Amino acid sequence: MKIKFIWPFYGPDSKQTAEHHAVHLRDFSQKHKLDAEVGVEGQNHAQHQAYLISDEEYLPLIKNSLRPTQAFRV
Repeated sequence: MKIKFIWPFYGPDSKQTAEHHAVHLRDFSQKHKLDAEVGVEGQNHAQHQAYLISDEEYLPLIKNSLRPTQAFRV
């Protein structure tokens, strides 16, 4: 089972902030050797989110280390 973790950002700089956060998520994934998909999604011009999709077994590590705002199964 895969889990999608979300970090939302708001405001006129939300896209740049989400893209920057995604860089850190990729670094974290590489450091911990996670098989993860990292990306950025835009809701509108003032709301973007960085996300990480990984196996459910990494839920405690990601939740405790990165403190995502939301998480759900995909």
